Amino acid sequence: MAVEVKMPRYGATMEEGMIGEWLVSQGQNVSKNQALFTVEIEKLTNEVLSPIDGIVSRILFEAQQTVRCSDVVCVISESSTEVLESVQSKETKEEKTKPKTEKKPVVEKEQYKIGKRIITPKAEALAKELKISYHGLAATGLHGMITRSDIRKAASSQTQAPVAVEEKTEKKMPLKGARKVIAQRMCESLATAAQSSLWMDADVTDLMSCYQKHKESYKSKGIKISVTAVLIRVLAQVLRNHPICRTQIDKEGNLTVLQSINIAVAVDTPNGLMVPVIEDCDQKTTLQIAGQLAMLVDKARVGALTSHDMAAHVMTLSNLGSYGVTYSKPILNLPESVILGTGKISKKPVYVDGGLFAKDILPLSLTFDHRIVDGGPAAAFLQDFCSALLSAKIEAVI
Repeated sequence: MAVEVKMPRYGATMEEGMIGEWLVSQGQNVSKNQALFTVEIEKLTNEVLSPIDGIVSRILFEAQQTVRCSDVVCVISESSTEVLESVQSKETKEEKTKPKTEKKPVVEKEQYKIGKRIITPKAEALAKELKISYHGLAATGLHGMITRSDIRKAASSQTQAPVAVEEKTEKKMPLKGARKVIAQRMCESLATAAQSSLWMDADVTDLMSCYQKHKESYKSKGIKISVTAVLIRVLAQVLRNHPICRTQIDKEGNLTVLQSINIAVAVDTPNGLMVPVIEDCDQKTTLQIAGQLAMLVDKARVGALTSHDMAAHVMTLSNLGSYGVTYSKPILNLPESVILGTGKISKKPVYVDGGLFAKDILPLSLTFDHRIVDGGPAAAFLQDFCSALLSAKIEAVI
C-alpha cells in the first residue's frame, strides 16, 4: 500500500505552505511518525511526520518550493515493489513529456600553431620590458616574424585603450518563506483595516525603580526579567476594562469580543519578524510571564515555534526601545484591533506641582482599527495604561 503525504492545513486561512527542508531522501526507509520535511507558514516552522513505516518512493517538490494545501508532497510505500513501480511510472511519464531536441554536431576548436621562432630576439626583450604578450600579434618582419615595431604598436594600442570597468550587477532574490508571508500579511492589513495612530508619554519612574530593585532576586530564580515582561503584565490588567480593544472583526463583518487575554510579542529573528503569544497574561505573575517570554524568544530565534505558540491573541506589543527608537507607527497584526508600540525609556524634565523633576519617560504608540475602535476609546485605553504604569508594582519573589 502506498500513502500520499499532502501539504497540511494548519489554520482556516492557510492556503499554501513552503517546504523548508527535506529531512529524508527518496528511497530512504522511514518509521511511522518520523519527520519527513518542514513546512514554513505564518512565521513558524512545523514538521510533517510519516503516517506509516515504509520507503519514501517519490518526492514531488524540492525544498523552498511553495505548495498548495492538500497537494501531494511525497509518497510513502510499504514495499520495495511499490517503490520500483512508482519510479518506473515516473520515468515513463517524464520520457513522454520530455521535449525532443536535435543533437548538434560537435565542432572542434581550431588550434593556433606557433613555430619555433615567431619573434626576433630584440623584439622579445622589448616585449618583456613592456610586459606585452606577443602571441597572436600581427607580424611585419621577415619570414613572418614579430619585430620591435610590432611590439611598440601593440604597447601604444594598450595605452590608448579605455580601461575596462568592472560591471556591478545587483543580485536578485525571490521573495519567499517567512519574508513572503510577512509581506502578504502587512499589505493585507493596510489594505483591509482603517488604521489610525495615537502617541502618548508614560511616567515609569517608580516602575523602573522597582524593576531595578527586584531584578537580582528574579535572576536568582533563573529568570532574567525584562521591561517587556513588566509591560505585558500591566497591559493585561488594563485590557480587562477595555473590551472594545479586545474586539475583532472577521471577513463577513461579524464582531467578536475575545475573553482570553492572550498577548503577542514581536520578536526580531534571523528569519524575519515572529510573533509568539503568551496566553492568559492577566492570570499570570510577572515571574511567570518573564519565564515564558524568555522561552518563546529563544524558540523564535532558532525557528522552533509551533502553531500552539502562535495562538489567537487580543493585541500585539512591539518594543523597539533596545534599538533607540522613540515613537513608531506599528501596523496591525490582523485580526486584532489594536497594537501597541513602545520606545526607549529616557530621562526627561517634567513639571510636577510647580517643580521640575527628572522622570523616566516611556514613549507609547497605539495603532487601532477605526472600523471598530474610535479615537475616544483608543485614547481612553492609552490614558488608562499610562495611569496603570504610574502606580504599577513588580511582585517580589521569595
